[in-house]
Amino acid sequence: MLQLERRTIPGETINDVETQLQTLLNSLRQADPAFQATARTILVRDAFEVAEDAPIVQVLRHHAGLLLGNEPPLIGATPWMDSALLAAAGISTVVFGPGGAGAHAVVEWADLQQVEQCADILFATIQEFCR
Repeated sequence: MLQLERRTIPGETINDVETQLQTLLNSLRQADPAFQATARTILVRDAFEVAEDAPIVQVLRHHAGLLLGNEPPLIGATPWMDSALLAAAGISTVVFGPGGAGAHAVVEWADLQQVEQCADILFATIQEFCR
């Protein structure tokens, strides 16, 4: 048995993913008639994306820039986060946090100075965004 996790990217549907996988399995069957496989979707979680001009993004970047001296870059990330659930419910959402390493590992850490800076940035963002 082979089990895999295939995450979607923004704009991609589960139907897209299942079609791609079925196409791959069909081509493998054609290449090797002894090949047997079935695909089964167990869990579906939509990808999360927020527009860079979204008010929550702009407010947070502004306050981060004031505290840190420059606005943080906009980046993409592959882990699935609860932000997708909030966004799907219509709640303005952004992912932002301190630096560190070892997420979900035995040794996981965050830079304490960045935790304090992050708290200040989030507090200022909340004060402005929730007016």
